[in-house]
Amino acid sequence: MPVREEGKSMDTRNQSIKQRFYPWLIVVGCCFMQIGGIGTFLDSCGVFYVAAAEGLGISIGEYSSYMTFIFVGTAVAAVAMGMLIDKVDIRVLISVNCAVCAIALAFMGYYPAMWCRNIAGFVFGFNGGFFFMTMTPILINNWFMKKKGLAMGIAMASSGVGAAILSPLITYLIHTIGWQLSYVVVAVIVLVLIEPFAIFVFRRTPQELGLVPYGWTKEDEEKQREEALKDRAGVPYKIALVSVSFICVCCAVGCIAIFSPFNSHLNAFGQSLGYTAMVSSTFLTAVSLGSICEKLIMGWLYDYISIYKIIAINFCLLAIGLGLLATQTALPLLYLGAFLFGVQNSLVAVQIPLLVRDLFGDRPYEKLIPFTRVGVGIFGLFGPIIISSILGATGGYSAVWGAGIGIGAAAAIFIIVAFANRAKPRAAWRAEGES
Repeated sequence: MPVREEGKSMDTRNQSIKQRFYPWLIVVGCCFMQIGGIGTFLDSCGVFYVAAAEGLGISIGEYSSYMTFIFVGTAVAAVAMGMLIDKVDIRVLISVNCAVCAIALAFMGYYPAMWCRNIAGFVFGFNGGFFFMTMTPILINNWFMKKKGLAMGIAMASSGVGAAILSPLITYLIHTIGWQLSYVVVAVIVLVLIEPFAIFVFRRTPQELGLVPYGWTKEDEEKQREEALKDRAGVPYKIALVSVSFICVCCAVGCIAIFSPFNSHLNAFGQSLGYTAMVSSTFLTAVSLGSICEKLIMGWLYDYISIYKIIAINFCLLAIGLGLLATQTALPLLYLGAFLFGVQNSLVAVQIPLLVRDLFGDRPYEKLIPFTRVGVGIFGLFGPIIISSILGATGGYSAVWGAGIGIGAAAAIFIIVAFANRAKPRAAWRAEGES
C-alpha cells in the first residue's frame, strides 16, 4: 500500500511539473515553427533575388514572380484548413506539409524554368498555410488562458529573430557556396527546426495530454471547467464568417499582406542606393528587430490595454517607418525606418488573431483564423504587381514606400469599420450547445 501511495504521489508530481512547463514548451515549438516558416519562406527569401536573377539571366521582378503564387496557395490553404483542423491530427498536418515545403525549397536552385519555381511558390503558400501561417495562433489560444498575449508575442517575434539571423547567414552562404546549394542548406535548416516539435511535442489541446490551459485554476473547478474548457463562448462560426466585421478584418489582413513582397525587396532597395549586398541584407535584420521588439511589447500590453489601441499605435509607427524609407538615404535613418516598418509583421501575426478573438470569442476561433488568410491570398497577389509597376514607372523605390502609406491607411479604415459593426454578430454570442 505505501508503495502504491508513493507511486501515485510521484505521478501527481510529474503531472504538476508537466502542467507548469508544457505550455511553454509549446511556445518554444511555435518559435521554431515561425523561424523555419515565415523567417525563411517569406522574410529571408529576398536575399536570394539578386544572385538568383543574375545567375539565371533574368530580372529581379521576373524571378520574384513566384511570390505571387505563394499568396494563391495561401488562399486555397485557408479554405482547406478550416475543414481539416477538426479532422486531422495537427502533428500530421504540420510534419507532412513542412516536409513538402522543404523539398520544394531544396530544388529552387535547380528547376529548369521559372514556371517550375512558380509551382514551388504555390507549394510554399498552400503547405505553409497549414503550419507557419495559422497554426501558432491556434495552439497559443488553446494552451493559454492567462499570459495569452505574452505567449503570442514571444512566438510570433521569433520569426523576426529567424530573419535577423538567417538573412546575413544566407548572404554569407550565397557568397561562399553559391545560391543554388544555399537553397539546399536552408531547406535542411527548416526540417531540423520544425519536424522534432511537429512529431514529438505539439498537441492541438492540453486535454490530449490530460492537462489544462496555462493559468487555469481549480477554484470552483466544475464551473470553470464547464465555462472555460468545454462550453467556450463566442459568436457561432456561420454567423461570424459572413459578418461585416469579419469580412473587414480579412480585407485589413489582405492590405497588410501586400507588404510581404516589400520585405523581399529590401536587399535590392539597399543596393539601389549604392550600399553593398552585405550592408543591404542588414535592412531586413532591422525590420526583424523591429518586429521582435514590437511583438513582445504589444503582446505584453494586450493584457493591460485594448487591442484597438495597440493596433492604432502600430499603424502610426508603420506610417513613420515608410515615410523614412521613402525620403531618406542616410544609413541610420534607413535603419530606423526599416525598424519601424517591422510592425507590419506584428499586425498580421499577433494583433489580428487577438482582434478576431476579441470580436468573436473562443468558440469559432480555430475555424475563423485560417479564413483570415484568404485575404492574404487575394490581396497579396497585388503586392508584386504594385512593386514592379511602380519600379517600372519611376525607376526607384521611393514611390513604392509612399504607396505603402496608402495601403496602411486602407487597412486602418477596414479595422475601424470592423469595430463599428461588431454589435450585430456579438448579439448572437453564446456558449456551445445553446440554441
